[in-house]
Amino acid sequence: MLSYTPEEFRQIMAVARREARATAARIREHRQLLDQWRSGAVDGEREAERWKLGEVLDGVETSGDVPRLLCRNGHRYLPHDLAKYWKINDLIAMVHLTWREAMPFVVLLVGLTGQNGGTIIDAPAAVHRPDGDAGGTPNAIVELVKPRRGHRSHMPVVLADLPDWLSTGEKDGAPEEAVSTRDELHTPLGVFLLVRELTEPARRITGSDRLLAVRGRKGFQAGRLPGAGTLGTAIAQWSNRASLSSSPSSSALPRDGEVSLPRMRLTVLEQRQQAVAHTDQVLANEYLGRDRGNITAYQQLVARVLDDQVVRAKASALMPVLDAADLELAREHPEKVAARYGVDIPVLKQMLAGDLDTVLGACVDHRGGPHAPQGQPCRASFMRCLDCPCARATPQHLTVQIVVLDGLDAHRAEMPPARWAQRFALPHTQLTELISRHPDAAVTRARAAATDTNRRLAERFLARELDHT
Repeated sequence: MLSYTPEEFRQIMAVARREARATAARIREHRQLLDQWRSGAVDGEREAERWKLGEVLDGVETSGDVPRLLCRNGHRYLPHDLAKYWKINDLIAMVHLTWREAMPFVVLLVGLTGQNGGTIIDAPAAVHRPDGDAGGTPNAIVELVKPRRGHRSHMPVVLADLPDWLSTGEKDGAPEEAVSTRDELHTPLGVFLLVRELTEPARRITGSDRLLAVRGRKGFQAGRLPGAGTLGTAIAQWSNRASLSSSPSSSALPRDGEVSLPRMRLTVLEQRQQAVAHTDQVLANEYLGRDRGNITAYQQLVARVLDDQVVRAKASALMPVLDAADLELAREHPEKVAARYGVDIPVLKQMLAGDLDTVLGACVDHRGGPHAPQGQPCRASFMRCLDCPCARATPQHLTVQIVVLDGLDAHRAEMPPARWAQRFALPHTQLTELISRHPDAAVTRARAAATDTNRRLAERFLARELDHT
């Protein structure tokens, strides 16, 4: 399975937004008419047709159906005074979201969240609003379910104002599509709340708590339809209606047919380089590892990130490292060693005794570093010690440094390459340089001396359990 190219993905999302926007505008327009009719603002004599439509929509919105006449053949038909103006399905679609017209909204939610289509279809309508609608960046938490995760199937997912990967810059010298925070269809939270608004009457009729409560061919339904492949078929039919898979004039069409939600999700995962409802290892091996749609561009991205981090590492000033000769000299002339490494004698003695250890070195002034206001304790990650002017290393730190470097290498096999490069390429390069300052024999001895305690410390460190929160 290939991911979509950036242009294909933009095209699909743009068409989905256009159709979703038109559907929402139509339903909101007719619901506004219904509100006016219910409040008595529509004159039955001067606006007879609007008044009649308001009366019919009142029943449709409340009961979900249109009043019909029962004929001798057993079929039900619209009364003549209605049939000459409207069709049954059109009247229902004026105030209710239909299954067919829900598909663009599903595409948008998959494209903005990276969740499975089935997870979106079964999403609840209820959300928790930690923002309290009190200003700032709007956000909400929705409890999604992915049954294949077993005991971890329930997932609290944050729906934020804008997805962090959405680009609003330039492409080939031309500005990309402008994204306004007022446009609800560019944000996962905006799309979710719009769908919830459009489906609220259907939830009252069905008694459902599902987000996707819609009108289908066989009446109202909530959540996924029975039968395998129903959602995929509906998405494919939508893409055909939208000419996404047949128009020869577009250069941004899917390469092998209809729009596919799994391919949409794969594209999002590639863009984010972050696991969604699965582990980093699954992301790397089962999704990105099998995607060859944009492999050249992806490899170029990884190479660029690695190069940038290596340049940054070479430009940084690594922590000074005391060697075996320094330790020997410190026994007889501590003042010379202290002066060489910019500390006083009491601090030197504490450092050599291990009293100032962090993880990768020792901190000689935890209140005077560059990562906190002067006089305040440093709260930076211990990974920042690698190029901190307050850090010093001794041969006693070599074993843990080697174990941490091995841990970074292990993460490289488990994580998406671009994400590993962004997060770990810099410290990996710095640690490699730091360890290279020791003789090969010393490195070999230090590696052999690693204990379970050293390995557990490295695991906790790389899992960020030791970071200040």
